Amino acid sequence: MDKEQLWIERLRKYIEDNKADRNNKVCTWWLRLEYNDETPTAQINYWLNKSVAKGILGKETSCYYTKYWFLNTLKGEKR
Repeated sequence: MDKEQLWIERLRKYIEDNKADRNNKVCTWWLRLEYNDETPTAQINYWLNKSVAKGILGKETSCYYTKYWFLNTLKGEKR
């Protein structure tokens, strides 16, 4: 499994565990903390941005966070 797919699966699992906000949007630093991963948040964003470019994920960015969510369904079920 490549890094992009790894973080997509972690995002899916995080949403399934109902830890996302009311719109199923997840901050990448939440993922990093959840999985106790030493990967910098910027690197996680890099991998998830690849999925945004492919139309798999949506993205919302502010000066404080970047949130991602699945575009195909609310819970990110596989197609």
